[in-house]
Amino acid sequence: MDKIHVGKIGFISPHIAYGLLRSPNSVLLESQKNGRYSYIALNPIKIFKSKGMDIEITEKGVTTQMKCNPIDELRKTLGRGRRKKGLPLFYSGAIGYIGYDIVHFFEKLPKTAKDDLDLPDIYLIFPRDILFFDHLKKTAKILSKTKKGLDEVVDRLKKPVKKKENQTRKSVKFKSNYTKKKYFEAVKRCREYVRAGDSFQIKISQRFECEVTEDPYEVYLRLRRINPSPYGAYLDLDGVTLVSCSPEHLVKVEKGNVETRPIGGTYPRGKNKREDLLLAKKFMSDEKEKSEHTMLIDLERNDLGRVCKCGSLKVNELMALERYSHLMHIVTNIMGRLAKGMDVFDVLKAMFPGGTITGCPKIRTMEIIDEVEPNARGPYTGSIGFITPSDEMDLNIIIRTLIVKDGRGYIQVGGGIVADSNPEREYQETFEKAYALFEAVEGGR
Repeated sequence: MDKIHVGKIGFISPHIAYGLLRSPNSVLLESQKNGRYSYIALNPIKIFKSKGMDIEITEKGVTTQMKCNPIDELRKTLGRGRRKKGLPLFYSGAIGYIGYDIVHFFEKLPKTAKDDLDLPDIYLIFPRDILFFDHLKKTAKILSKTKKGLDEVVDRLKKPVKKKENQTRKSVKFKSNYTKKKYFEAVKRCREYVRAGDSFQIKISQRFECEVTEDPYEVYLRLRRINPSPYGAYLDLDGVTLVSCSPEHLVKVEKGNVETRPIGGTYPRGKNKREDLLLAKKFMSDEKEKSEHTMLIDLERNDLGRVCKCGSLKVNELMALERYSHLMHIVTNIMGRLAKGMDVFDVLKAMFPGGTITGCPKIRTMEIIDEVEPNARGPYTGSIGFITPSDEMDLNIIIRTLIVKDGRGYIQVGGGIVADSNPEREYQETFEKAYALFEAVEGGR
């Protein structure tokens, strides 16, 4: 393993540090609600991008192009190494996003939806410099592959923080890729598939488009205030920016332990404390919600079972209630031990994309999604996170996320369709999931 220079700094909120350090091709992973660790990744020594079989690897200003399986090439590019004692989980390796459509390298699926955004399937940077924040211990460290890099980061953190003027709320038009009538028709078609036995639940989505005229990082700063989340992220990449307040974890692999935390079930928050408690009680006693969540637990256990040691799977938190700014969810935590001969890429293949954002059974349901949704998902319902040479990784699910390209913003939100789903209620739920993002774009709070 290359030498890593480590320096301690006084604790500073990650979003403030990122505001001082941000530069093209940089990443902020910020844990707020129920999270402990945050990371900033800067100054890439290598950039890995793929679209289908077309791969670009840029290093020292030179771009190499090739045609091959991107997962195989990423495994090769990442290499292998051991994480030294005392280093954080992300100390080296690749960080960025893996888009939904990479699933075509895991399963044979149709590809008919229009890919109008034309974004990379995979966009990962290999940073020279990493900042690590422990919110529990209130400590922060800089990790750099060079002493010069360490000194540069320290100097940039000494800059004064610029105060922002209060943002005037503006009117923004959000246009869906569905009319209401067309969305109702999509829900009804999914119900027919469920009743015919093709699927138990189908997670379809609609995508809102809007104009984004300001710095997307200002939108992120508002979003983190409006809707603190455990898997928040800001990715400033070449040609695309991701602004995320995801509440959902796809998978984590650390020292051979594999963990997933599926979300299944959504209810609106109450207008006051009393109404919120009543809604939570109703939510947690809703047999339909519990039944659907149990189905998702079984799906995730089955996926984990493909890569974990026999008998090692356990549910260590069952159907817990988590509250966010506009919504509440039911979550479950599932753990296992990685089986001999398996690595993080085997885990990725088994778990990706998360069953909570496709439905069950996965493959047939993804075929239906491709038929019903008018546009390719791109990064949406893929994953943001990192993979390291020490065979460890941590990935979220890209939901509650604004994607910005060429001054246009895209917010995609969905819900699970079952046999008795009400089209009006399903349609309204997508808006409830988008409200925090709408508010952040408009300049609320």
